[in-house]
Amino acid sequence: MKLIEFKIESDIVKIERNFFGNERVFVNELLVSKKRTLFGTNHNIKIGNLDYEIKYTVKDWWKKWTGKPTFLLLSGETVISEYKIKNSMFFSIQFTLSLIVFYGISIIVFAVIDSAKRGFVFNAH
Repeated sequence: MKLIEFKIESDIVKIERNFFGNERVFVNELLVSKKRTLFGTNHNIKIGNLDYEIKYTVKDWWKKWTGKPTFLLLSGETVISEYKIKNSMFFSIQFTLSLIVFYGISIIVFAVIDSAKRGFVFNAH
């Protein structure tokens, strides 16, 4: 799902992420960065001779459930521009799925810990 698309001079940068956290950055339809994340990550890309960092942040997270997801475009320490993501429903669904996955993992971990306390003995009849 496309999160955002913007231009840097004559180049088009597109950021996509699916519900499983695979985030990809394309410059002029060419894949330049790929990372796995559930809550956003940073990407270092090169366009022409310039190095850029695309940084994911959530602003005003206390105002709404998912806040205002934003990508910052940086060159060195300088913020070049800021792009707000409009698709907040995507992040709500992704956040909910993340909570469900972490809850499931915690149930498994606690079951293993409880079993380890009993010496991994199972009652077989």
